[in-house]
Amino acid sequence: MAKILLAEDHNATGISLKAAFERDCHTVELVKSGQEALERLREFSYELIILDVLLPDLSGYEVCRLYRAQSGNAPVLMLTGLASIEDKEQGFGFGADDYLAKPFDMRELMMRVSALLRRPGIYKDDLIEVRGLELSSRLKLARLDGTVLDLRPKEFEMLEFFMRRQNQYFTLDELRSLLWSMD
Repeated sequence: MAKILLAEDHNATGISLKAAFERDCHTVELVKSGQEALERLREFSYELIILDVLLPDLSGYEVCRLYRAQSGNAPVLMLTGLASIEDKEQGFGFGADDYLAKPFDMRELMMRVSALLRRPGIYKDDLIEVRGLELSSRLKLARLDGTVLDLRPKEFEMLEFFMRRQNQYFTLDELRSLLWSMD
């Protein structure tokens, strides 16, 4: 029995999912827009968040990113018609714990929900944001104002190093020893 936030703008899908989760003894709050989901997340605690990506006014990706930026640690499942590997990569990059493309089998959704609810509620954020620059160490992806940056491995490593150590100063010798091997 968990408290679930379900953000789904398609009325019939939202109602049927809500009923299925309630039959499984969960408490479900159904919202139909990204902004409404974000407002609920600011006011209430949930044990699981299920987001459609293509929500009116604010995408599920953006809701997830903003939730994680506010230290939200409940598991997030993206439930969407966007099924490409790039879509999934983006969802996971913004902090989703799982991603299921529509159409789906209800049994698979219920198994994924059960698995997510068994996990401890700790989210280790690998997304770093500094002045419009976002970096995901897990995906090895950096964006500046939403545009993906084409970085070589050493450039990415250096960017991550500096973003994780804001307002710290290093000598050239310190940087050499911290960022380059003896080779």
